[in-house]
Amino acid sequence: MKTHKKNIAGKFIQAAAAILLVIISIQMSPFPARGGTEMGVGIVPGIVRVDEPLESGKIYRLPNIIVLNPGKVDGYFIAEISETNAAKYKSGDYLRINPQEPFLLKPSGEQSIQLTLELPPDTEPGTYLAYISAHRVTGVQGAFFDLDATTKVYYTVAAPPALAAAIKAFPWSTLMLILVSIFGAGIVMYLLLACRKKAR
Repeated sequence: MKTHKKNIAGKFIQAAAAILLVIISIQMSPFPARGGTEMGVGIVPGIVRVDEPLESGKIYRLPNIIVLNPGKVDGYFIAEISETNAAKYKSGDYLRINPQEPFLLKPSGEQSIQLTLELPPDTEPGTYLAYISAHRVTGVQGAFFDLDATTKVYYTVAAPPALAAAIKAFPWSTLMLILVSIFGAGIVMYLLLACRKKAR
């Protein structure tokens, strides 16, 4: 009976020692737990929405967004643009961000990101959606941790007015060629007439 109790006590001590060893190894690990608070990334606001329709052929400054370091360690972060593949929205390479290079943030630090829209004259009318994702960068190759945060940017490009569209679509180069040809022909005719008068 005493031997059985000793075996139970021995197994209990071994189990307790094993659990304690696991806890100690986790606490001493140099890598934070996945989803922990040692490392992280934040971005505000979550949505940037341009309420007024925009005109093609113009450049617009949008409200800035902020990338945050909510973690407990310093780190390099980067913001990147990705276009949507949703059928409901259009996609175009018109959004620009600054800075584009990685930047260092201390714990509780933040970095303002400037947003600019550069709409070419032939921008197709409609509602567009783009994503701006912030990542924590590690290593010389610029690899990403699997932590990121995203802001959605919505904007609408208005259809040009009928007159403006007609003016834009008019073949001005062809008209200029015709006018130059008529002007050149007029000069030639004038010179020919002048030569005939002198000949008389």
